[in-house]
Amino acid sequence: MGKLAKMPNTRLLIAQVHELAQRERVTAILSIAAIAMIGWVHWDAVDRPLVIGWIICMSAVQIMRIAAIGIRSPGLAETRSACLRRNGQVAINVLNGLGWGAIWFMLDTGRIDFLFMFKFGAIAGTTGIALNSLSVILPVYLGFLLSQMALTVAYLAGATPFLTPAQRMAFVTGAIVYAIVLCAIARNAARLTRQAMMQEMEREAALIEARESHLRELDLRKSLQAQSRQIEETNQKLNAANERLQVLARQDALTGVANRRHLAEELERNFQTFHRYANQFSLILLDIDHFKGINDLYGHQTGDLVLKATTARILDGLREIDHVGRWGGEEFLCILPNTGFEEALACAERLRRDLASARLVDGEPTLAVTASFGVATCAQDDSIDTLMGRADKALYEAKEKGRNRIVGISAPD
Repeated sequence: MGKLAKMPNTRLLIAQVHELAQRERVTAILSIAAIAMIGWVHWDAVDRPLVIGWIICMSAVQIMRIAAIGIRSPGLAETRSACLRRNGQVAINVLNGLGWGAIWFMLDTGRIDFLFMFKFGAIAGTTGIALNSLSVILPVYLGFLLSQMALTVAYLAGATPFLTPAQRMAFVTGAIVYAIVLCAIARNAARLTRQAMMQEMEREAALIEARESHLRELDLRKSLQAQSRQIEETNQKLNAANERLQVLARQDALTGVANRRHLAEELERNFQTFHRYANQFSLILLDIDHFKGINDLYGHQTGDLVLKATTARILDGLREIDHVGRWGGEEFLCILPNTGFEEALACAERLRRDLASARLVDGEPTLAVTASFGVATCAQDDSIDTLMGRADKALYEAKEKGRNRIVGISAPD
């Protein structure tokens, strides 16, 4: 009940007006039939102009009741329109009650007879039927009931000389008691109807809230899924970017082979394998002859093409297990796993002949490129520095001896 008390009066009033309109349509149509029957019963008992006048007036009131059901107030707020419609229904049903009460005066036979008691039955019937339909809004029913009963009591009290005082008192008392009972029943019915409407509105509000909550949950779920997809896509992009960075960190930007950092890691790995499993490996350190002169004569763009083409030639002459990278400038380092000194010399010779016989740059047929090679094989007492030192020393000797040649130093001095 605490929640019901908090329901907005505006919504309740609008619901009451709508419900009353639905019930009024039925009772107004039934009232027209009852009016016709009452007129027919009194047709030969009282003056016909009075019967016809009463039928016309009451039929007009019923038409007003039906017409008022569909009336809207354009331009007015819904709350104000509902208030006007409610007040209109009160006024119309006051007229309706006065019309029913007027049958005592307009259709009076002046004696206690069947028609006298028939009118009592008609009054009781209309007030009882109206209770079910008009008590949705209590003031509407009270307007109908009290106006009708006021004329009934007025008639019984002052326009019935044919009644004895005792009879008059009995009829008046009965009408008043009946009206009080109807008021109490109408009040209770209005309260129950109001509670039912408020509970229905509360259920509808809860249903709407649940539906909206479900829609919000769906929207939130979609939003979270979209965000999750975005995060996943972002992570994929970050992973791809990290992979590219790792490649760039280990790859020479110009030639695409390993850079000096990666070559140093490979050297360390091969040294560990050599000391653990005695897997011998060799190095070939080569340097392009007169590379500065190529840059000066043909330009740096041609020099870059020479470096790329040299890299491709070296890769073609090595095995899949071998590693090659740019050691620096125009120097390249080849790491040959499971390779002895003589095999390394033979590999270097193949590379030298292939490079010397190739024309590396299209459009420059006169450009001949050669390289000097230093070969060294890892020995038991070697470190990375001593091994690289021998390869570098061998390369220096090859250059000193005229370039385009191979010099190898197999073991430490």
